[in-house]
Amino acid sequence: MEFLSSDRTTFSRQVRLASPRHGVQNEAVIWAAIITILAALCAFSWTFCMYVFGRPEKAFNYNLLIDLEKLPPLKDYQPGNAPRGKFHTPRDLYQLYYNNTPRALRALSAVLRRQYVTNFNGVERVTYLRGNYLIQHIHRLGPGDVFPSGLVLRGQSEDYPNVLVEYVLPTPVVPEPHYDPKSKAVFEVGTSSICAAVINVSQVDEDKLIFTAVPIVYGSHETSSGTVMMLEPPERLNLYGMLPITAGDADVPEKE
Repeated sequence: MEFLSSDRTTFSRQVRLASPRHGVQNEAVIWAAIITILAALCAFSWTFCMYVFGRPEKAFNYNLLIDLEKLPPLKDYQPGNAPRGKFHTPRDLYQLYYNNTPRALRALSAVLRRQYVTNFNGVERVTYLRGNYLIQHIHRLGPGDVFPSGLVLRGQSEDYPNVLVEYVLPTPVVPEPHYDPKSKAVFEVGTSSICAAVINVSQVDEDKLIFTAVPIVYGSHETSSGTVMMLEPPERLNLYGMLPITAGDADVPEKE
């Protein structure tokens, strides 16, 4: 018993010599793991911030930036202070976008929406739409749409039938539209007095494109049918909504 309890035994000396080394090694492993985790969290937070601020057109990112007040509200543009841009005819827009694949059109549309939600910050020339369009359908906007309130006039270009347009009129007070489907009414998208910016491009059938455009010059606006609307920039968009806006409407003709 005395032999087993003696501090001079070989076993006890090995234990005393080995224990400090094992403690140091374990502590080093723990600190290495902590440093690795912190570095990974730092890299993730940096990447996440870059993604959120770099892609504000994504619904989750947009909502987060709006809630954190890191994204300015849409500007209330008036005649004379709208961003510079080019006003495209339907033919111009068709030739500009037709050769793109659906995937490429989605990527280009994302850029257009990014420009819109950031008030065209850093954009040299905004893509504007102009022309005359034969009304096919009028859609009343609601909370489930990208724009929460207003009207959408969907029409086909008089000069270039392969081009369809969704003309978004955002307003908090929505008048009852006076529209007869048999009247072949036409709405006009003007130039500097309206500045209708294109925010989405999608393919319809094989040879048609539909452009979603929204005026960014606000105030009183009278449609060709005589309906007067007071346009205002939306306080908040619903980017989870569908684009094109009228794609799910059962009474919208997609083919001639």
